[in-house]
Amino acid sequence: MEWRHLFVVAVGAGILGVAGGVGAAGRSLAPIPQEQAVSTHGPFEMGDCGTCHVGRAPSPGKLLKPASELCLDCHEEFAAQVAKHPRVKGNCTMCHSPHNARKKKLLL
Repeated sequence: MEWRHLFVVAVGAGILGVAGGVGAAGRSLAPIPQEQAVSTHGPFEMGDCGTCHVGRAPSPGKLLKPASELCLDCHEEFAAQVAKHPRVKGNCTMCHSPHNARKKKLLL
């Protein structure tokens, strides 16, 4: 990957204010370039940071509430799946990206 592309990605993540988040096994929750994304979270795609975050772009800030609670606020249909989901320590972002991902179902 060219240094210019890395610079653009790094600056873009910084502008969106998501460069610091980390999921399972230390994987970044920062968005990936759109052309690499297989799945994208709707609010992120629309630039609606305020759905999940206190602030708005370019500096969205903290989450409105813990991630797993936040996910189920909008995705009530996942509650039954969560009950059958293998037990994990942590929240949804341990395996799922809140922004976009290279795998289906926003899997990291």
